[in-house]
This record gives sequence, structure tokens and C-alpha cells, in this order.
Amino acid sequence: MPWTSKYAAKFTKPLVRQLLAIIKRDIRAALDYVAGPNVLPVFVSYHRSKSAIVQFPGILVAGHDVAFDEEAVGTEHMNPARLAVVVAAAHQSPDILSELVEDYVRAVHAILVSAWELTPQDFQATNIPLPSPPFASGEKSPGVAAGALKKLWIPGHILSEVLQTPDRGMIMSGTITVVAEVEEG
Repeated sequence: MPWTSKYAAKFTKPLVRQLLAIIKRDIRAALDYVAGPNVLPVFVSYHRSKSAIVQFPGILVAGHDVAFDEEAVGTEHMNPARLAVVVAAAHQSPDILSELVEDYVRAVHAILVSAWELTPQDFQATNIPLPSPPFASGEKSPGVAAGALKKLWIPGHILSEVLQTPDRGMIMSGTITVVAEVEEG
């Protein structure tokens, strides 16, 4: 007898892609809101893996951990899935850099909270362009299955220390923890 899967759960893959698409679409407006029109440049690099960001400013969105609800019947209820959203920037002054990273964190935080609270249908949209790279040029967001995303919230941020590099001056990152309650069959 051939193997058949009981579940069609996709875990955090569609959500990571959807978040990257929403952030790419809305980052210019959010940065203008936080710092003023065209004061801060948009992200020049987008990543979906926990790897070093080498072009600044840059962002990565990656799954961190997933827990399952033992009591869920008929579904694989992730309760909750945690994602890491990391922004990184470089600058010659540690004081200016600290404020830059905080502004990028504020902008991304505003995008995610606004999308969830004001336009939750964005999480199901399949027509938002994904950033290229890391995705193929012209690729669109996959959308999260209708009704699968039950809740999305941000419990906090962590700002890293300023690091001195030999070739890029000083670099710093900020990590936004995103918690998503997803229920998939």
C-alpha cells in the first residue's frame, strides 16, 4: 500500500514567505512614517534563512520553533509558531547606528501589526510580489490558507550590541519575535 499523509500542514513556510512579501510591499511607507519621507533607505537584501546579513540594510524572516497542541483533534494545531524577524544596518557612528536599527525595528513592527489588525486579508493574498532575491523574479506570495492563521502578535524585540567590522564599520541588528497561532489540517 502506498504511503498517504493524514495532514497537509505546511508549518511556517507559507507564513515566512507572506511576511517577506508584505514587508517588501510596505517598507517604504513604514520607513517614511517612522523617520520622514525618504530619510531611511529600504532594505537591499531579504533573507529567509538564519544566515549572516552582508548587505545593509537587510532583513531576514525565518521560522524559529514550532510547538504542537497535543489536544487538537483532526488538525495539526501549531500552538504557537515563533518566527524571527531580524533587521540589520551598518554605520560609522555607534550612536546613529543604534537609532537606525531601532527605526527599522519600529517600521517592521508597524507593518506586521497593521497588516494583522487592519488588513488581515493580506495574509491570504496570492498576488503580492516576493523580494528577488531570494525568490525568483516575478514570483508571488503563496498566501496562508483561509482561516489557518488564528492570531499574530509580537511579544518583544531584542537589540544586539554594536559590532566593529574591519570592512563595514559598525553593524547592529534588531530581532523581532513574531508569534503566530496557526491551525492546519
